[in-house]
Amino acid sequence: MYQLILDLAPIRHSFEVNCAKADGTPVDPTGTPTVTIYEEGGADGTYDSGQIAGSPFTIAKINAVTGNYGILVLKNLFTVGKIYRALFQCIVDGISAKITDRYLAIEAPQFKANVTNLDAAVSSRSSHTAAQVWAAGGRTLTTPGDYKATVSALALEANVQAHAAAALTADAKLEFIKQINGGRWKIVGNQMIFYKEDNTTVVATFNLFDQNGNPSMVNVFDRQKV
Repeated sequence: MYQLILDLAPIRHSFEVNCAKADGTPVDPTGTPTVTIYEEGGADGTYDSGQIAGSPFTIAKINAVTGNYGILVLKNLFTVGKIYRALFQCIVDGISAKITDRYLAIEAPQFKANVTNLDAAVSSRSSHTAAQVWAAGGRTLTTPGDYKATVSALALEANVQAHAAAALTADAKLEFIKQINGGRWKIVGNQMIFYKEDNTTVVATFNLFDQNGNPSMVNVFDRQKV
């Protein structure tokens, strides 16, 4: 499943597909290739038939690249928290082909770690002021039992480190999602290859399979990351 990060995306979001022959050679589809975008409520065990406004869309050749077809759809047609199913239909090398992609509409803040109160003043963690601590009598430690370390500061530090690590992980995931959605997508054989925004550097590769678990580039029902 892919992500539609609505607050970071430009006005329109790209929906595209790569068409190729069985041997992996890119080829332009014949007829009128389309993409139908359904909005899934997910409330029951059936697929919804409701579509976004304007669907189905006719997809067109992108930047004169053979086999690369798509359309830019207004992002205000999507709702945060909804799942969308994009059904591409075209005739490739004389064969009627269909491929489905699924998208979850989200916003970037949903990836951020909760860092509430990390900047709280240290004084808020104690009922005593520094002056009260130093004014206490018998500050000298005289027995082994007095040599007890408090773990509150250590626990606070561990909490800070945990939040920082979570934030770094979220940033890495967000960067991966940005790259995998912003660059070129290409189907070669039974593999879909995703590139960074430079359209050269490979981000991820997935093996594609039909409903019977056989390697396939058409009627894809499953993908597995290599």
